[in-house]
Amino acid sequence: MTKKKVCIIAPIHKYSDVRIFHKEAKTIFEDGYEVILFAQHTNNDIIEGITVKAIPKFGGFLKRMFVQPWIFLQVVRCEADIVHLHNPDTLILGFIFKSLRKKVIYDTHEDFTKKILVREWLPKVLRLPIAKCVGRLEFMAGKFFDKVITTQPDVCQRIGTNCIVIENPPKINKKIIDKVYSRASSIEKGNCFRTIYLGTINEIRGLFEMLTAMVYLNEEYGISARFWLIGPIKQELLEQAQKHPGWHYTDFLGQLPQEEAFSYLLRADVGLIIIHKVGGYDYTNPNKLFEYQLFGIPFIASNFPYWKKSVDSASPSGIFIDPADIQGIAEAMFIIAHNKDYAKTLGENGRNFIVNYYNWEIESAKLLAVYQEISESH
Repeated sequence: MTKKKVCIIAPIHKYSDVRIFHKEAKTIFEDGYEVILFAQHTNNDIIEGITVKAIPKFGGFLKRMFVQPWIFLQVVRCEADIVHLHNPDTLILGFIFKSLRKKVIYDTHEDFTKKILVREWLPKVLRLPIAKCVGRLEFMAGKFFDKVITTQPDVCQRIGTNCIVIENPPKINKKIIDKVYSRASSIEKGNCFRTIYLGTINEIRGLFEMLTAMVYLNEEYGISARFWLIGPIKQELLEQAQKHPGWHYTDFLGQLPQEEAFSYLLRADVGLIIIHKVGGYDYTNPNKLFEYQLFGIPFIASNFPYWKKSVDSASPSGIFIDPADIQGIAEAMFIIAHNKDYAKTLGENGRNFIVNYYNWEIESAKLLAVYQEISESH
């Protein structure tokens, strides 16, 4: 069977997004599909065999919508057999492509009916109506599109039977992991206990709880500790964080390439993922937690039941804590700092879980099965 041409449309994501490019696009490309990715990039390019079409720069929801006609024309010119959509912004395009007899996949990484309710850039009066509208469109996509992919079982149940859960575990790429280990040897950890957070930095993701816990750890528990804070942050929030007492114990590195960020992770003693219970975050896949496990680093994470079910409870690999309990976060740090054998066991348990049971190499089979089913259907 001749493999099909696929257009992946991800207008608000950078082309290098881990799930979209490194996991999904590479997986289907390596299986023989021709892949064209529409995403944020500086210029049109061909990267590892995948054609990247740079989407024109935009800012704000309304401007994003004005880019849609351009995307539509570009995809039509590509003569794609399968259109793989990311983000609810693209749902209307999906219905148009379906009317043109294209095969259409909608792929949602989050529960946007909940995320929209906490979007600060949206006026509060509009959040609930827009969330309901997105929910209705996603339900209709489940009826009319060829397949809907989600990362969360509850979202899949809401959309219907034509939906499949493809989770977002780490990709075990030996080449990248070897580079990370090689680079990590040149990173100075300092003579201290190192905590780390990787990812988007904001208040919902526990920025100030982590900073305050660092104050407790150093000044009340007497542990010499420093905090590597890695990821993008808005300038206004950065200035606010710099005034916090915990900033004295923080090394802020900004946004780093994945391999470099993982190199710092490898030198850390514990990874933090302290997210508030808002916007459905308690039902998202805790990707950072899984990355900590991949590199054998124990974690301290929000005690969400769904997160606890996502890891091997028989072989603990971290400590779950109430995200609002700052004293408890500091106590968990203290426990890991003072029990090196326990910390080592947690790290080894986490790595074994990822390597043997929960990785993209296993999960990707579901994606290839979706593509084969769609390619063979009439």
